[in-house]
Amino acid sequence: MTGWVEVYSTNQEFQAVMVQELLANQGIASTVLNRKDSMYLIGDILILVEERDVEAARQIIEASAL
Repeated sequence: MTGWVEVYSTNQEFQAVMVQELLANQGIASTVLNRKDSMYLIGDILILVEERDVEAARQIIEASAL
């Protein structure tokens, strides 16, 4: 995904949803890239934002203490 940067990763789906909602509430568009293996449930779920929003998204995530 060109132009999108990872700002958060987790292996818990609920955490990814929480972060995505947190960013949306602050006006930052994000997308979830689920890299978990469906059979063994290993891997990470990534939250990506557009390059222009990386710094703001990271600050929001840090301030939320997730």
